[in-house]
Amino acid sequence: MSINISSKSILRGWLIRELRKPSGFLSSLFINSMNLGHSRFTRKVLGEVTITPSDTILDIGCGGGNAISIMAGLGRVVCGIDHSPSCVEKSINKNRSGVKAGRVVIREGDAEAIPFEDGTFDLITAFETVYFWPDPEAAFLEIHRKLKPSGVFIVACEARKPENGKKHFLEDADTGNGTFRVFGRGEMRDILCNAGFVGIKELLPQKKRWLCLSAQKKTRYDPPQGANRRLQAAPF
Repeated sequence: MSINISSKSILRGWLIRELRKPSGFLSSLFINSMNLGHSRFTRKVLGEVTITPSDTILDIGCGGGNAISIMAGLGRVVCGIDHSPSCVEKSINKNRSGVKAGRVVIREGDAEAIPFEDGTFDLITAFETVYFWPDPEAAFLEIHRKLKPSGVFIVACEARKPENGKKHFLEDADTGNGTFRVFGRGEMRDILCNAGFVGIKELLPQKKRWLCLSAQKKTRYDPPQGANRRLQAAPF
């Protein structure tokens, strides 16, 4: 029995690590499955969001580029970052026409060190990715910095911590860079508030197992402490 439990734990850990950062000969399979599996969820959430043709957008943890391809026809410029080189390559290939036209920009990077200038984005999205972030509190502060005044952050998860206090079956699985973290509604709101976000709203509240929140940066822009540099005129 102990061998069986150990085998399940090892398999779960391997699966979570591959979902966090696809690599190796199976990376394409994982990335394609994420594009397919998350497509309906992503479209549902974006159906609750207003995107204008003048918006500059960033998708964090862009994976195979599915969310980028959905938003590319809606905003002025759509950017994506992922810490997996395999995902960056796949995302670029999926959005090649937008990349060539300069409407899509995809870079390697992570949520705690976003490789764009402060105050760049009107909208930042994070679909099915925050579970893997080793320090979401630091990441939310970084996201807040990268938004323009009044910019909006959408964090969307298909897994929510059960209200009855039980653990989600994937919670605490080893991701190779920490543990898989499933959030409750109040917990996520607190992290957003502590990062300086206001106007926090739940999207699709009828979906009891989902956790989808929108939050806004205050209209007044307060640059980070010690920052005394001008933003680049062309941040891309």
